[in-house]
Amino acid sequence: IGNPDNAAQARLEARSETLRLLYVALTRAEQAVFLGWREPDDSKGVDGALADLLYRSATVDGQALARLTRAADGAVVHETLDIDTPPTIAPLDSPAQAMPQGHARHDLPARRLRWSTYSFSRLAHARTDTTPDNLPEPGAADETPTAPDTLQAADADSQAVLPELDTRLGGVRFGSAVHDLLEDALNREKRDGAEPGSIWHLPGAFPRENEIEAVYQKLRAGGLIPEDRGDIRIIQTADLVARTLHTPLPSIGALAGLTHANMRTEMEFMLRLRGQRLGKLIDTLRAHGYLTAALGGHPAQTLYGLMQGFIDLVVEHDGRFYILDYKTNRLGDTPTAYDGPALQRAITRSHYDLQYLIYTVALHRHLGHCLPEYDPATHLGGVQYLFVRAMDGQSTAGVYVDTPDIALINALDGLFDETAEMA
Repeated sequence: IGNPDNAAQARLEARSETLRLLYVALTRAEQAVFLGWREPDDSKGVDGALADLLYRSATVDGQALARLTRAADGAVVHETLDIDTPPTIAPLDSPAQAMPQGHARHDLPARRLRWSTYSFSRLAHARTDTTPDNLPEPGAADETPTAPDTLQAADADSQAVLPELDTRLGGVRFGSAVHDLLEDALNREKRDGAEPGSIWHLPGAFPRENEIEAVYQKLRAGGLIPEDRGDIRIIQTADLVARTLHTPLPSIGALAGLTHANMRTEMEFMLRLRGQRLGKLIDTLRAHGYLTAALGGHPAQTLYGLMQGFIDLVVEHDGRFYILDYKTNRLGDTPTAYDGPALQRAITRSHYDLQYLIYTVALHRHLGHCLPEYDPATHLGGVQYLFVRAMDGQSTAGVYVDTPDIALINALDGLFDETAEMA
């Protein structure tokens, strides 16, 4: 306070700020700027940003505007106003004539479709296109609670039992834990240099310490077990992962025996949607024998924007590409609950056929961009949905397989993008 240097600095900063504001005001116009000006009073000195600018290198002599006009070569014109005499306003001799009205325009822009993001879950859960939707995430969020099939309960005692798994292990959190464990195991070769086949213990063998710790951390993070590394559910989950990884899958073999170069975990995709109606999608699927369970969405709902999702696993084997998805749904407590007809019912009830057909279109587009001589009949190997509770490490129990018709995949591709004729 009272420091002359501070006072000088304050005046300099204030002067700089007023000049900046003047620059902004003068340079925003596109065609012309009109500015009022009054010569500064000699007794008070130069005050104001414009006066500071015009008289910076000259004394106040009343000729600043004249000099500026000459230097601007016609770009600046000044006019002297008599502020003591008010301007004369000419009276209106006649009322203003109304502008003639033309015909109403009909070339107005068409109504814009509402752009949105879609996912399998959004379509399957019958949400309208005006409802906000969360983007899909990797994991088991797409799994729907499925009540155990009661048709086989009467003869449960006479059938073989499923691999032991505590009934408290279920729901989305358990599904996400299993998804994460399988993904981490399949990525071990890339991450830790593990040999194919050694990424997880064999079914029936005792889990390794690192596997027990990995399972404990995933189950604990999901709030599925207490802080007890001796909980039996850890061993049961570790064995479930082992059975899933070592089951010989049709046309592929065991996942544990594949190299990391031949697979892609959690493959994310986005499909362009150009405004087709949901009803047309449903009709196309049903014409090919899919989607027999009704969707609740309105047929007039418009699919415009992006379809987004994550494929659990894409595997390449002998030049063909397969889509795999893990399901921890509890369909029942006996092997009959996971046989062919039971798996088909589960697929239909949960609209998983819609899910894997969307996945197949995404893979179809991706391969079309990546493979120089792509042929869907040659390169698309179909889908395999792994209902892991029934997998035993030896047979194909719990494995649902489908190879959608190429004509349907091309029809859906054209329907989503509206660039090809539909079958």
